[in-house]
Formats: sequence, C-alpha cells, structure tokens
Amino acid sequence: MSLKHLLEVFLERFPKEQADIFMSLFSGHKTIGKTVQQVAMVLPDFSYEDVTTLWRDLGMQFALFLLRGDSVFKKLVVPINTEKRLSKSASITYQLFNERQNIERIAKRRRLRISTIKEHLLESAILCDNFPYDSLITVEEYEIMTKTFTGDVTNWDYNQLSNRIEFFKYRLFQIERSKKIG
Repeated sequence: MSLKHLLEVFLERFPKEQADIFMSLFSGHKTIGKTVQQVAMVLPDFSYEDVTTLWRDLGMQFALFLLRGDSVFKKLVVPINTEKRLSKSASITYQLFNERQNIERIAKRRRLRISTIKEHLLESAILCDNFPYDSLITVEEYEIMTKTFTGDVTNWDYNQLSNRIEFFKYRLFQIERSKKIG
C-alpha cells in the first residue's frame, strides 16, 4: 500500500478543511509544501498557532494510525510504541499541568512558547488515559460545543464555532469525545 493511499484512508476521518491544511504542509515530488505561516495567512479562521497545533496533532494521530496498521511504513513510527509514549518534554509539561500549574506558568517556567505547551497537552490527551479535559474547557465552552456538535466527531467542522472557542479547546473536546465512543 502506498503512503499516498494510507494518507487518504487516514484523512477520510477528518473534515476536508483540516485534511487540506495537513496535506498543504507536506512536500513531495514536484510539490513544495507551504509553511505554517503561509497556510495561516490564507485561512481567516485559523491562526498560526491553530495550524501548528493541527499539524502536530494530526501528525501524531497519523503515526499511531501507521503503528496500528501492517504497512511497511509502520517501521517509521515503531520508536513511539514504548511504555512511555509521551515525549520527554511533553511528559514534563503534563506532570506540571497535573500539579495544577496553568499553561502560562508552565510556559514561563520551562521557557517554552504557550503553543508548545498546548501541543504537549494535546499529545497527552491523545496518549494518556484520564486526561483532565475539564481543567482546560469551561462548563460554558462544553455547553456550546455539546450543542454545536453531534454525531461522528470526524464530521465536525471547527468553523461552526465562529471563533467563539479557540481551536486548542475544540481539539481537546474532539479528542475527549472520540475516546468516549472509540
């Protein structure tokens, strides 16, 4: 099975806009991938941080997709199949978060960008059981997203929120709901 076919199968689960963003960042034969900044500039509903978060989130999910499959590409991601799947840096961030430190404080303490801390938390939400989603998503935000989104999480469209909730929280909500039905 070709990598192209595997990407197509994987991306069928996501809204077209997210799949297009993910693929626009790839380089390939006779194709030069766009930078995150170039993508964010042409999408009014996605900030630089949103595109970066989406790229890393879908990249991690694609790696897990390959790991669970039987293609030759599985060998590329076997190193993430360890007892401690979180990267060392994400693990430190998650530990600090579990000590009730907020994102801004963790970023300052670790001398990292807030977007990096959010990426670590998304990685943690994907890979860890019992992630405390409600520590990051308010009751009001849950109400808005619960009313806005029903059915298969892969058919949800972030644009339905009309920028009322940041993309990071939308992705956390989507990850949480996919685990409840998955």
